[in-house]
Amino acid sequence: MGNSERSSSRLADSISRLFGCLAAGALLAASPPDAVQAYEPIYVIFNYHLDPLGPNPTAAQISYVDHRDSVSWATSLALSTGVKVSAASSGPYAEACLLNGHDADFGTFMPGEQNALGVHMHAHRKLAGFLDYEWQDVGAGEQPLLLTAEVFDDQISFVNQIYTALGFTASDNDLFHGSHAITTGSLDELYSGGVPPFTYPNTFSVLGGTRGLYHPYRTGAGPDEDLNGNYVRIPYPGGIAGVDQLHGPEGMLYGTLPYLRKDFILDYLEWRYAQSNGLTDRIWVFGWGSHPYQTTPIFVGTDGIPIRQTIEDLLTWLNEDFIEQPSAEGNVIARYANYREVYDRFIEWELLHPGTSSIDGDDAGPNHQLSATAGALATSYYETKIAANPDVEIHEFTDREDATVRYVVWSDLAPQTLDLSGQLTGLTAAIDHTGTVTFADAADQNIGGDPVVILAATLGDADVDGDQDLDDHALLIPCMAGPDSTPVDPACAIFDFESDGHVDLEDVASFQNVFTASP
Repeated sequence: MGNSERSSSRLADSISRLFGCLAAGALLAASPPDAVQAYEPIYVIFNYHLDPLGPNPTAAQISYVDHRDSVSWATSLALSTGVKVSAASSGPYAEACLLNGHDADFGTFMPGEQNALGVHMHAHRKLAGFLDYEWQDVGAGEQPLLLTAEVFDDQISFVNQIYTALGFTASDNDLFHGSHAITTGSLDELYSGGVPPFTYPNTFSVLGGTRGLYHPYRTGAGPDEDLNGNYVRIPYPGGIAGVDQLHGPEGMLYGTLPYLRKDFILDYLEWRYAQSNGLTDRIWVFGWGSHPYQTTPIFVGTDGIPIRQTIEDLLTWLNEDFIEQPSAEGNVIARYANYREVYDRFIEWELLHPGTSSIDGDDAGPNHQLSATAGALATSYYETKIAANPDVEIHEFTDREDATVRYVVWSDLAPQTLDLSGQLTGLTAAIDHTGTVTFADAADQNIGGDPVVILAATLGDADVDGDQDLDDHALLIPCMAGPDSTPVDPACAIFDFESDGHVDLEDVASFQNVFTASP
């Protein structure tokens, strides 16, 4: 099947599914008012990069054995857990696979199967006369167009051969991740105009995207969405490799389990907020990336835990509470998917929402509606879900900088008063999704449908930023009422150092004792 035939076939499939969606919508419209309307789940992707193997043929052959064991592990993991692996192979790994007659390793990665296989670009080329497993590293970065074409042709051609060995055509290989590619400009220059030196028979429609951007979008060269662009970029937030010392826990390769869980919870909160507040449906994506060398049996993250175990524990957690589980509104929370499935779903979404952006906000990043919630958890990592009554969710986090415990809490049904004295004592601060702070006793928390971050309050820290400074002093002034005043306003309880029911000069003196000139 040629490129144009293949594109037409996929479009026809999308249109067919679109009519199914429209028919379902008509049924929903005719249903009773309390009928549940379906909302897109969070699509969960496991991105797997099969990197080059070694600096010389001997090292590459040795490395291939370990890498292949990891690929086998990932394939078995997909079978046992339901996760779908979106693998992207470099040319050197694909060559080794073919040399060893292991093309069947990727049987479940072909179109229509559980997993997906594409190209992972590295700056290597296969020169004439090179030995098996031998590739030249030309260096990533800006390079002449002809050299770029050689690298692209060589890398892509070997992955194409896996497709043809399994009975498919090169045009079926439509997934691309180019983070280590040499280029002469933007991705638009390489793909949009049919640049003459790029003569391979592939039409790439799905690209692995920039780390830290959760949602897929049809794009040009940069992060801005282009509804007329010719491909969909599907990103993932980080890799699983322990704490990356260069970038820190919030960097592109942090990847310990508590941080990955936090990433998912933040996406889950955005998803919940969108549907509970009637925002436009959209495509949601959560995922992570890893490599075969990181998932060998002996590879251990900086947290001391084998990466295989981290991934397995993440999948267990997702399966228990989120994958194919219903929300309070009856919608599936999360679903495993591969890149092709998300691409198809995104194109269908565009057909249902012509001319509409899937990005909610001024940039392409996550947490548009709940930026204050994400900010309150910026330096925190996920601990556990706390058992509560059936219509309340409580998720526990710990701040890595000051070790404070923070709880994200909401009610799936009616607003209610919640007793958190089993988790916190005394005065607490609750930060809602707008950044508004309220103070209350731990046993008397007012909880609604939108999430709040609750933590122990520190006297004098009225803006809950970890210090008592001039910003807090400005909030103290209107709270001063003298020793004979009526009981302190709840908003001023943070300045009642003496716990005597009012804010007076004694409390001002106590505030001065803890005052800091700067954060």
